[in-house]
Amino acid sequence: MRAFIDDIAWYRRLDFCVVRIAVTPEQVLEYGLETAPKKATDDRSFPGIADDPEATARADALPPDMLADLLGERIEAFLDLKALGCVK
Repeated sequence: MRAFIDDIAWYRRLDFCVVRIAVTPEQVLEYGLETAPKKATDDRSFPGIADDPEATARADALPPDMLADLLGERIEAFLDLKALGCVK
């Protein structure tokens, strides 16, 4: 995430936000996703999962269809669906 934000630094003049869609700690617990310890070379800040501050999960831990549904829901939350319906 940090690298992504650094890569688009020139967009900072625009009004945008970065929203985590998947895999959140809540989703790991809800769906019983597999976790792994944080790599020793990973210096990113991460709150961990549940009681394990070192636990991480990969995005591919979620099935592709579920990942697509989560993405679609989040995109639609930002859209004016009435306006979108007019242009379809």
